Amino acid sequence: MMTTTATEIVSTPDDRSGEHDRVLPGEIDASCRWTVLALFVGALFWLVAASGLQALSSVKLLMPGLLAPWEFLTYGRLEGAVSCGLVFGFAIPALMALLTWIQCRLGGQSLAGSLGFWIFGSMWNLGVLGSVLGILAGDGSGLAWFELPLYGAAPMAAAYIVGAGVLLLNVKLRAVREMHVSQWFLLLAVIWFGWAFTVAVLLNQTLSSGLVHLLVGYWFKQQMFFMTLLPGALAVVFYVLPKVAEAPVRPRSLVLFAFWTFVFIGPWGGIPQSAPLPAWMVSVGVVASTLVLVPILATILTVYETLGGNCGSLRKTSEGSLVMGSVLALALFAVMNWVRNWSGVAGVVELSVFSKGMSLLLVLGVCGLGVLGGIHHVVPKLTHSQWLQPSWARIHGTASILSVAAVVAGLILAGMFQGLQSNKLGSTASEIAGAARPMLALSALGCLSYFLAQSALFGAVLWQSALACRACCVPCLVDWAKDQRVEKAEVGR
Repeated sequence: MMTTTATEIVSTPDDRSGEHDRVLPGEIDASCRWTVLALFVGALFWLVAASGLQALSSVKLLMPGLLAPWEFLTYGRLEGAVSCGLVFGFAIPALMALLTWIQCRLGGQSLAGSLGFWIFGSMWNLGVLGSVLGILAGDGSGLAWFELPLYGAAPMAAAYIVGAGVLLLNVKLRAVREMHVSQWFLLLAVIWFGWAFTVAVLLNQTLSSGLVHLLVGYWFKQQMFFMTLLPGALAVVFYVLPKVAEAPVRPRSLVLFAFWTFVFIGPWGGIPQSAPLPAWMVSVGVVASTLVLVPILATILTVYETLGGNCGSLRKTSEGSLVMGSVLALALFAVMNWVRNWSGVAGVVELSVFSKGMSLLLVLGVCGLGVLGGIHHVVPKLTHSQWLQPSWARIHGTASILSVAAVVAGLILAGMFQGLQSNKLGSTASEIAGAARPMLALSALGCLSYFLAQSALFGAVLWQSALACRACCVPCLVDWAKDQRVEKAEVGR
């Protein structure tokens, strides 16, 4: 049964669910510390690398001749490497780390099977590295947001089986048997991505039809965006938001409605109106993309009711601001996705950078800001020390939100201008490009700002990890040295 309490349940002697075996939060953080921090460091490394490549690709939209002699830095290859780095390098490992910590906290047990997560992190990052290098070398699949070559996807699939298995084991071993809202969305994201990723990799290697490959690409993108990244972000939001607002998630019935409508509606969308597929497939995709507005609205209403209409309380902390930014990005995505399905609008923006802007709104806005808010919330608890400069954390949160807004707004508006100009009779390619140039410049500026902000976060997490290592390891080394001196003294006697 799902429960929506904001804080973990306090056990009683008469509890029959096993909560008397609950571990203290400090012990849970100690068991998760180095595993989760290692995953955070790897995920943030890929976020910095991908955002740097994204800034370069956005500049190449303005200056196509930039670095033209370098074949591996063409715009198409850069876009494939960026999508791989953002989703597979950053979002999936960061969500796995956050969801692991959240599960241990809500489940009231120490992390079990930490070795499995180290295996997952090592194999997964090697797979992402091979995939990014392969894409830059020209071995990408050509499918948007699923450019992975086989030699990169295969070890990633094996790694994910290990990591997801360990996470599900921790769900089974929980001391608190009642399920929190975050745990429901956690299970949905982890299980759904595992089978969707494995199926997509197998289908791409066994099917020979190019049209079927295109359909698999559309299908996997929908499963990844709506059934993995979105539920994973909501799991983080529904954990962090009540902590910051000091209020329970409510109403429970609305959360259940949002969850199950995501399960039944989410998988069916993703096919654009311009896709060269049978009309019934396109129609199903359009209808599902419209109906997904229902669970999104239910989620936003749940957040509003939880806060009691007082959204200003989240501005007090950096994680509160980032989580609220994720919710606002979700509301904007719901509206824009609904408007995009109108026939008149679809005919204008379908074949432009508008679609890229919508994808980044979900990846960087909804999922990215939610994950960054989770990192802001979790890292001080793992390291047992607050950020060295609390004001810096707020600056980073504000910079991240504004940067994402600039990137997304620039691409969406540029797509609109491109579509309107291309629909005019006699428009030339230079006129179409010129119409979108100011908005593309705004997007490029946002990409550069986002890269600098996440580079600062990467350095801050490394610094916090080093401080935690010094506080943990130095006393152990001192005690060990003292023991060695005592043993030598006894031997000398």
